[in-house]
Amino acid sequence: MSSSRADPRPMRNGERCDAAARKRRAAWRTLELLALAAVAGVAYGVASSSWLRIERVTVRSADPDVAREAASAMCIAPDATLVTARLGKLRQQIEACPRVKDVVVRRRWRHELDVLVMPRRPVVGLMAGADCLLADEEGVCLRRVKEKPADLPLVRGLALDGIGPGDIVSRAGMATAWQCIRWGEKLPALGRISVDVSIPQRVCVWSGDGTKGIIGRPADLGRKLACFAATLQYLQERGWRARYVDVQDVKVGAIWRPAPNSHAPPSSRGV
Repeated sequence: MSSSRADPRPMRNGERCDAAARKRRAAWRTLELLALAAVAGVAYGVASSSWLRIERVTVRSADPDVAREAASAMCIAPDATLVTARLGKLRQQIEACPRVKDVVVRRRWRHELDVLVMPRRPVVGLMAGADCLLADEEGVCLRRVKEKPADLPLVRGLALDGIGPGDIVSRAGMATAWQCIRWGEKLPALGRISVDVSIPQRVCVWSGDGTKGIIGRPADLGRKLACFAATLQYLQERGWRARYVDVQDVKVGAIWRPAPNSHAPPSSRGV
């Protein structure tokens, strides 16, 4: 009759060393896990304690209205701390405001968040019926106003149905208007210009003194506007005013018609 017995072979020295090493490694891993758990517990306790709780949020901006708008857009939990506050989400809340261009949020030891808001600057007024939409250089509409801004170029004739603050005007639709505005900045004689692009093949501009310039097709726009500016300067030096200046063909030169009560003769001089 057979019976099972333990292996009578003695454990070798190398095998005994390997077993002892495995026991030591297991003991160290247990200690490491316990230490990590203790550190995590302490860190969580500190992070969620009132010792680092946010008690003050400072919002700064060059535009006080934008600072107030950004402050009202923020949503911070009452028990949030400098560690648990989600700054990325806070930035997203502020950047959703139409007039905000960029945001920097910093933690300040040990109860404060410092929020720096860079506002968008209006550089053009877009006429939308009786109202005017102020937009920045990226075509972002900032706000709607009733009065025309006295210090910004104006654009008429854009399709702005359904466009409001926070929306972006198509770059393709604004291309000709932007070119007129950029060239106008280089020609001081034009002053603050207005642009009408309602008929793409018959673009018109108005100088700061209200003189109309018939540009026509937007091709060769820079030369046409330069001719318009030179003609205005020519007329102003003689004390004349024009009702309009036609510069559709710069090879022929400017053709103008005198304004009412002006003694300026009609001319086709190549100014």
